[in-house]
Amino acid sequence: MFESYFEQTFESMGSSSYGERIFRADLPPVPPWIPTERTREIVRTSSDEAGWGVIDSDAAPNGEWTHFSNLAGTEFRSLTPGHQVTFEPETMVGGTQEGNHYRALDVRMVN
Repeated sequence: MFESYFEQTFESMGSSSYGERIFRADLPPVPPWIPTERTREIVRTSSDEAGWGVIDSDAAPNGEWTHFSNLAGTEFRSLTPGHQVTFEPETMVGGTQEGNHYRALDVRMVN
């Protein structure tokens, strides 16, 4: 099913503006996700308007960037500077997010 979905998607894309077909091999590779142990750190800053925040971390010199979609739970949808959280750290391969090379996934508030 997965293969047929992509085959249909690529067929529907048709040709590029230059008359070339687009194939799966033309897309950039997806970097591997390497699971790590959960870390407990403190929220440095957040922007509710932009939907992201930065968590201080000993392992990440500029902190761990996170988007509010990475916050676990239904009632926890914003970060408050100074609050303690746990998360799964991820090193970003091939780029940065808001200048950060590290990202926090599955962020949970510590009670």
